[in-house]
Amino acid sequence: MISKIIHKKLTKKKTNNIQKKWERKWEETFKKAEELPTNNFAKKCYKYIKNNLKNKNTIKFLNLGSGHASDSLYFAKKGLQITALDI
Repeated sequence: MISKIIHKKLTKKKTNNIQKKWERKWEETFKKAEELPTNNFAKKCYKYIKNNLKNKNTIKFLNLGSGHASDSLYFAKKGLQITALDI
């Protein structure tokens, strides 16, 4: 019983350290993404949406291969719903 409690505490501590590491990594990644310029294709897509679609807030984007997600942040700042994925 005591060994299970110790194992649980050690596992939790290890998990917390791993979680904190990834949180720091993502904070750095998004900080970099905010500094990157938005590419012209993303700007053209938004211009098309703004000029041709009535309710832009109902559009949902899926950005596959988003890298640092700079384009995703651009769309989100413009009020669009976006999900970014990069593996």
